[in-house]
Amino acid sequence: LAGSKAFIVNVLKRQSDFDTATTGAVGSDRVSAGLAVHNETIKPVLLPLVENPSITLTSGFTISLPAKPNTVGVNALATSASISDLVKIQNGAETITNVNRRWEIIGLGWDQNIQLPNWPLVGEAAAQRRLEINFVGSTTHQNVKLDDKLIEAATHVTHASTDF
Repeated sequence: LAGSKAFIVNVLKRQSDFDTATTGAVGSDRVSAGLAVHNETIKPVLLPLVENPSITLTSGFTISLPAKPNTVGVNALATSASISDLVKIQNGAETITNVNRRWEIIGLGWDQNIQLPNWPLVGEAAAQRRLEINFVGSTTHQNVKLDDKLIEAATHVTHASTDF
């Protein structure tokens, strides 16, 4: 569009993670993405792919995050995490997995763990759950709040998950 900025989105994903049906790959949703204003000399800068998080279910919930994704020129903005129920339904010959979010949190900075109180997830009948995490970064160094300014400042994200 005339007079508008053009953006480039760069995405990093392992080839082996694309088809979990045939490879059985773990971490199939592991991905890193970066957004940059297009210019002739653009060089893609991405956060590295991170390892899967882990969760401990004793005395509440402790989410242990992978190592912080250090990349020169990308500053820490926020960490987000969610826990979802995975509900499998049959659709003819195919099984479809619905992801029903149960809990989400976002906080400023890149944390190494998140402590949650004990809550009704324990003892419920869901056969499987998913823990997803995101490290959100920015090419500008600015103090933001958990509002629209965070979204406007975000230029990078790296994502991983684990099922439990």
